[in-house]
Amino acid sequence: MQTQTFQVTTPAPREIWMNLLKSSPEALVTQSPAWLDCVCEIAGYTDASRLYEMEDGGYAVLPMVCRKFGLIKLPIEASFPSSWGFGGLLSSNPTQAKDVAAVFSDLIRQPTLQIGIRTNPLAAEAWATAAIEQPN
Repeated sequence: MQTQTFQVTTPAPREIWMNLLKSSPEALVTQSPAWLDCVCEIAGYTDASRLYEMEDGGYAVLPMVCRKFGLIKLPIEASFPSSWGFGGLLSSNPTQAKDVAAVFSDLIRQPTLQIGIRTNPLAAEAWATAAIEQPN
C-alpha cells in the first residue's frame, strides 16, 4: 500500500470539519467539534484536531485533544481519551487504509509522550489493514 502525501492543518478548521461530519457515511456524534469542545471544557484538554488534505484532493479530520504532563511538558494526545467515546478519522467517504496510513505517518513524527486513538468501529477494517502494513 502506498501512503498518500498530505498537508496538515491544526487545529482543524471548523467549517470543513462540519461539512465532513454532514457528508460522512460513518460519522458519529463523538467526532463532532461540539463533542471535542465538551471534552476540552470538562476534562481540561486543548484542541489538537488535525485536518488532512490528501493528494487526491480529499479531506479528512482526526478529532484529537491534548494535555501536557510532567516537568518536560511532553503532550499526551488522544482521539479520544478513555471514557469519552470514539474518535478516529472522519471523511466524506468511507475510511480507507491509505488515508489511515497517511495519518500514521504524520502522528509517528509528533513529539508526544503518548498518542491514543479510539477508532470508529465502522472503520475498523481500514485501521487494522493500515496498522498491519506499516513499515517497521
